[in-house]
Amino acid sequence: ASLGDAAELARRRAVNRLAMADLAAVLRSRGHDSVVPAFGNFLFVEIGEDADTLNAALLRQGVIVRSMGAFGARTALRITAGTPEEIAYLGEALTAVGAGATG
Repeated sequence: ASLGDAAELARRRAVNRLAMADLAAVLRSRGHDSVVPAFGNFLFVEIGEDADTLNAALLRQGVIVRSMGAFGARTALRITAGTPEEIAYLGEALTAVGAGATG
C-alpha cells in the first residue's frame, strides 16, 4: 500500500537518508573512512582487516553484518542501516571489539 502513497515513500526515503548518514558517521568516527557511497539501505565499508573475524566478533555482541569475502572483498563488510538505537549500538559494539578508533 505504501508504494502507492507518494507522501509515505518520501517519508521513508528521508528516514533512510538520515539512517545512512548516521551509519556512515558512526563508522567514520571509529576510523573506518573507506565507506562506499550507496543508494540503498546498506553501506559497503573497507575495514582494513579480515572481515570474517570482525563479523564473528560483532555477532558475539549481537550485531549482524555481512562479510563480503565470498564476493572477493575479504576486508569489507556490508552493513545495513537501522534505527538510531541500532546504529548507536553498532558503534558501541565496534568499540567493545576494538575495531577502529574509539571515538
